[in-house]
Amino acid sequence: MRSKKMHFRQNIAAAGADKPFSELNITPLIDVLLVLLVMLMLSVPAVTHKVPVDLPTGGSGSM
Repeated sequence: MRSKKMHFRQNIAAAGADKPFSELNITPLIDVLLVLLVMLMLSVPAVTHKVPVDLPTGGSGSM
């Protein structure tokens, strides 16, 4: 019985070595999302900032 268990374990180990590694690496994805978040946080205040400007109003329309 013991030899069958050892043989089964060896088959599982050998089968795992031949398969490609197909897990998704999440670390680069998180890095990119954090960089985009920081860029958004820095650019939104610059876009929404208002500078008061006194523009002339139209007077009488005679030319």
